[in-house]
Amino acid sequence: MSTKLKVLPVNCGDSLLLTHKSNDKKVRNIVIDGGYIKAFKTLKKQIKSIQQRKQLIDLWVLTHLDADHINGALQYLRKIDASEKPKIIGRFWFNFFDAFTISDDSPFLSFGKGFDLSKLLRKLSIRGRMDITNELGPISIGDATITILSPDKKTFRSLQKAWKDEFKIYYGGEPSTLLADPSLKDARQIEDLAKKTDAKEGSSKSGLVNRSSIAFMYEERGKRILMLGDAYPSVILDALRKDYSKKKPLKVKYMKLSHHGSRKNYHTELLDIISCRRFIISADGENQHGLPDKEVLAKILNHPNRDRSKRITFYFNHDDDRFHHLFDADKDAERRYNFTCKFPKLKKVLKVKL
Repeated sequence: MSTKLKVLPVNCGDSLLLTHKSNDKKVRNIVIDGGYIKAFKTLKKQIKSIQQRKQLIDLWVLTHLDADHINGALQYLRKIDASEKPKIIGRFWFNFFDAFTISDDSPFLSFGKGFDLSKLLRKLSIRGRMDITNELGPISIGDATITILSPDKKTFRSLQKAWKDEFKIYYGGEPSTLLADPSLKDARQIEDLAKKTDAKEGSSKSGLVNRSSIAFMYEERGKRILMLGDAYPSVILDALRKDYSKKKPLKVKYMKLSHHGSRKNYHTELLDIISCRRFIISADGENQHGLPDKEVLAKILNHPNRDRSKRITFYFNHDDDRFHHLFDADKDAERRYNFTCKFPKLKKVLKVKL
């Protein structure tokens, strides 16, 4: 029995593949999100490999509505032939409540009339589920278990209520041609950044998109991965505090940082109740928001509960120049703070094993 995670290089988006081989020798594949349309070829290659192995995508999770998470998946669905045999997708999880459009002549996704995911899944004989909240009990997939951490029921109901009124004018497009310059932030030292006050979570209506993100814990025989999508730390903390605390922390092998390592989706209290030394960052080095924020990595390295004798590893799914120089301002940083950064091999996908 084993699980492997691939973190696909889809620019500053998310597309991940969990492959689980259970005791019965059956292989199960779980895809999380699909990245941007422009990066779809990367995902398509993985799907083709699954088909060639005569396997299925047993579960495909679309965490939330941002284009950097779902456009690639929608692009794939649009191209599937309904008569295609055998069916490759077992079921979908998504919290969408109405039709939306993905245009043939535009990279932008808009919400209005046109693309009804529920109807399309029925046409393709794919099961869909649209009630994913942290009130659901643990869900078994092979020998592994998935525990939903986000969204909570309150946020789910807010999304339902806001959908028709607000999401018709919501746009989530491809990356802006204007790229952020994170050099000033990267030039600040770890000690300085670690002292910064945690950012406040977005409370606007547009913030509802990320707050409603599906996040979950994947577990196989006591080994765990936290897949946080773009979820808000307050929702994750509320879910975990039911069973974990500073005295009894949740031990996980890997944590996929929320929202590509954004400071707005990280809170110091997370590592008060989560014990983890391996952090995954799904982002490229040049994007419109300058993600990941070095501040998040600094706070992880300087967390007061950290055992400095144990090495921290940051896993990047893009081998970009910025990441190799992220800690240039901190002399001998990897030795002083006992951490390392790992990158995918040339023209390869980042892989980690549970």
